[in-house]
Amino acid sequence: PVTECVTGLDLVAWQLAIAAGEPIPLQQEDIAITGHAIEARVYAEDPEHDFLPASGRLDFLALPEGDGIRIDSGVAAGDRIGVFYDPMLMKVIARAPTREEAIHNLREALTGLEVAGIRTNRDFLIALLAHEPFIVSPLSTDYLDLHLGKLFHGPGDNEYRHLLSAAALHLLEPPRNGYSVWHDAPNFRLNQTTGTRLRLFCQGRIEEVEIAFDQDVACFSLADHSWRVRSVDVGILEIGGETQRYHVVRESEKLTVFGATRTLEFHLPREQDAASEDTGNVKAPMSGKIIAISVSVGERVEAGASLAVMEAMKMEHTLRAPADGTVKAVHFAPGDIVDEGSEILEIEESGE
Repeated sequence: PVTECVTGLDLVAWQLAIAAGEPIPLQQEDIAITGHAIEARVYAEDPEHDFLPASGRLDFLALPEGDGIRIDSGVAAGDRIGVFYDPMLMKVIARAPTREEAIHNLREALTGLEVAGIRTNRDFLIALLAHEPFIVSPLSTDYLDLHLGKLFHGPGDNEYRHLLSAAALHLLEPPRNGYSVWHDAPNFRLNQTTGTRLRLFCQGRIEEVEIAFDQDVACFSLADHSWRVRSVDVGILEIGGETQRYHVVRESEKLTVFGATRTLEFHLPREQDAASEDTGNVKAPMSGKIIAISVSVGERVEAGASLAVMEAMKMEHTLRAPADGTVKAVHFAPGDIVDEGSEILEIEESGE
């Protein structure tokens, strides 16, 4: 795609024509390069967990548009992304007169890309394209080894509160026919503060947030933090004097909140969420196939010992013991297909 963008040539048409016995349409000296193009490959994967491949149903898909932007995609909303093929979903290509402009245009395009239902590397790509060493320095194959820790990490406190606020307000009263501040105030009474409490599950923990409404302002409290939110318009919140855009996609009890540079999933807590921090449960980090079980019930294991091996999307992943203990149960066998989050083994930890 980048070659086609800077030369104006259709290389696939060339391949078909040459395969049919036609001569090469142009000689090397006839080909000119104009401008710069850069391509981002969007994968179904989780950058925050060692780029493990992801699978599932594409609940929602919105593709970016713009001058000089090209999308090569083979997926659509409603498609299922399986575990037996490469996890690439699409290529997003930006063309501009210079590399710097192409990087800027590509980053803007990716902020307009929204994928709900499965995790992707969209946020990672946005962070990468804004990283100063990537923009100005020569690149080498150890770039991510040197910069990944600073380049990409979980959302900051302010960013997290912004996305949490968007999810909570959407749950309380999803927009219907345009924006109305009264929709944001359940049980509204004149000159009286009203409020509610929500429990949301996100990033492996349950958050209990209290929301009090004071005229057109929502006052949020979470643990020992509090902040004020004002809905400026549909899809725009003002937090701490700064306006932030967002978009919420809801599928059943799960909400995917898209900010400018970050995507977070929230859902109403389920019974299994309460036990999600049980360190004795060894769960599948991705959907895939069990290709080996290394232990049996009753066997003693040390922390870090290999317990099982999974395969998904051309990758193998070793499941290791979270602590010293004894294998209490093994729920799957080699050859079984498992979903992400499935409990593979149980380890009874050793006492002090």
